[in-house]
Amino acid sequence: MVPRLTTFFSGVLLTAGQLSCGGEATPNPIEAAFAQQVPTGPSGITVAFRFPRQPDLPIQLYSLPTMDPVAIEFEVPNVATEEFVGFVREEDLVYVRNVDGQLRALDLTAGRFRIVDSLVQKAVIGPTGTPFIIREDLTIRTVRNRTLRTWPGPLRAAPRQAWGALGSGILVHYDDSDGPRLAAVTTEWDGSTIAVPRGLTVSSIWGDLVVVATDSGLVGINPLESTGHHFLELAAPVTAVAISPSGHRVYAASSTGQLHVVNRFEFSILETVTLPGQVSAIRTDPLGRYLLMRPADGQLIWISPVSEPGDVIPTDGEWTEQLPQVAPDGSVLVRYNGQVRAVSAATGATTGSLRDGASDVWAILTWDPRRPTLQVAAQRSTRSASPEPGVIYYAQVSSTSNLDWAQDEITRLNQAGLPAELIPQTEFDDRYRVGLGPFRTREEAEETGRILGRAFFVVTIGARENQ
Repeated sequence: MVPRLTTFFSGVLLTAGQLSCGGEATPNPIEAAFAQQVPTGPSGITVAFRFPRQPDLPIQLYSLPTMDPVAIEFEVPNVATEEFVGFVREEDLVYVRNVDGQLRALDLTAGRFRIVDSLVQKAVIGPTGTPFIIREDLTIRTVRNRTLRTWPGPLRAAPRQAWGALGSGILVHYDDSDGPRLAAVTTEWDGSTIAVPRGLTVSSIWGDLVVVATDSGLVGINPLESTGHHFLELAAPVTAVAISPSGHRVYAASSTGQLHVVNRFEFSILETVTLPGQVSAIRTDPLGRYLLMRPADGQLIWISPVSEPGDVIPTDGEWTEQLPQVAPDGSVLVRYNGQVRAVSAATGATTGSLRDGASDVWAILTWDPRRPTLQVAAQRSTRSASPEPGVIYYAQVSSTSNLDWAQDEITRLNQAGLPAELIPQTEFDDRYRVGLGPFRTREEAEETGRILGRAFFVVTIGARENQ
């Protein structure tokens, strides 16, 4: 898999187009809902997913920057979500962890959840799209082709932080008896670790740079190599630190209200600007355009363009683990006084808001609505066909003379949350046919076949078969 210099926000682009052989496509209500929206993000519409923390509420979707709701229904159990883990673009899967420690994957192709693992303490998505799972017993698992693989040997201690890294590895930051340690763990890990100072610790997207902020300066570590460690002395203690999405810049705020822009390769200061006050946290825009900063006093968010980091736009907002976040279209999603608002990063003006939802889990994706990948409630409500007694329908997706291959295909479709099985054979069949179904109406079979996004045709079993 070729690495991409993207994060899950900038990389979530659901490709357009689908191939079907199941009749003329019906109108997609999501397309209609977005028809009046002008795409301002990269190749798609910017949307915000709202995952409820309460088990009796559904997942909801909003278009940015207006925060207009999109009428959509996911065929998922209403579970309480604890954390948004990330998005795997190649498989169209959104990973979340619920309050019971289950890791679930929302399949955007099928619009359904599937349980990936349980007893999960921590989960992260690596830079090449590999999910890493740290379980409560400190064993590590990865997900490849929707199959779990357990790594040999557990970790030594519960992680404080964890990041995916290049080389199919995971960085684990934990406390040992002699102080903080950093481990670059792979399937061939020999147990070696790196001692790191105490302080704010952040990692680059690729895991090839870890920066620790100390009272005397910045420590830069490449945990993937034995060399390349740096120290940059600063006159005042560092209060906040972040690494740019490209990994080329380090932003460090000091107790004197200064912001240092550091060259990652030479580990030297490129620029120092004076901020309106002291900063206690920094968050970068996934596309590298803006910095979000949390002032040490007051419920404010400072928005600053990276080209002019000293030019600060203040807006009311609270700082949490997930919000504020900059969206690809230039909106900033913020939480304030129980509301969730979208504000313009360029002006600070509010462009949309919700009166509730501040306690829920939010994820921002860029989505191309020309591909109707999600199951929409409005599509289902318009069906008027009545079932015919003794007749069932399948959306046939493949045919083979190899039974093992057919069973494997059924397993993959079932794991994706789709109803798949062998279509009943007739006396004229000499092949094993894999189909989605059974369904009571032709319309249901066609609808589900289109969700799959690949060639199919409808097969009738029963009174009208082969007519």
